[in-house]
Amino acid sequence: RPALSHALSDGEDFELLIAMRPEAWELFRACGPPSRPAAFTAIGVVRPGGALLLRLADGSVEPLRAEGYEHSW
Repeated sequence: RPALSHALSDGEDFELLIAMRPEAWELFRACGPPSRPAAFTAIGVVRPGGALLLRLADGSVEPLRAEGYEHSW
């Protein structure tokens, strides 16, 4: 499988996801020692609506399918 498929659907990978207003982004990134801003990367935009869309490296957009591991507890 392609690396993107692993990144979007494999389990046991833990990252911190934060949602914030766009105007807070630069201030947030500047937190930490002056010589080294916090290591965060903007990965997307939250907009009103129900669709989850994935923007690919070439700029195209496609629906983001729900995939991945389903716990059966």
